[in-house]
Amino acid sequence: AVFRVLAFSIPFATIVRVGVDLSRGFNTTKFSVLVENLFMPAINIIVFILIYIFYSNFNSILYAIVTANLISAIFILILLRKQLRGLIGHSWPTTRFFKGCFILKENMEYITYSIPLFLTGFTGILMNSIDIFMLGRFLDEKYVGVYAAASVFATTLLSSLLIMPLNSIFGPLIATQHGKN
Repeated sequence: AVFRVLAFSIPFATIVRVGVDLSRGFNTTKFSVLVENLFMPAINIIVFILIYIFYSNFNSILYAIVTANLISAIFILILLRKQLRGLIGHSWPTTRFFKGCFILKENMEYITYSIPLFLTGFTGILMNSIDIFMLGRFLDEKYVGVYAAASVFATTLLSSLLIMPLNSIFGPLIATQHGKN
């Protein structure tokens, strides 16, 4: 049941991630910061508290994550609607779009480009989680929980203070300069 609930939020989390990166690409970094650093965590906390007050069970965390991803996906799409309309036109070319998604001959270039990116991302996720899996094999869950919380706090603090500000500032600048050759 836990995996089904979290799997339901994957498309919405993907929309949020792509929307945040689109926002940076369109040089509207304020939208990405607003959604990723303010709106999404606030919705997550509010929904968690409300569900926990009324139902007081572990699943309130899961439902808060799904709800925050869903609402944030809608919010980032609303914020980026002008840029997206300029990018794809006034209407979706649905027939051409769906036909292009399933013709593999024409999409082999995209697939061959994406496979190494997928493997890199998967390896990164594995490397970030392997220590917790290994500790889970040899220690009690309470020790693993303490380590996991400390590890997430340390890596989140490091990425929030160092990497994310640099990425949100220099990412659009580098993309613009690259686009200008």
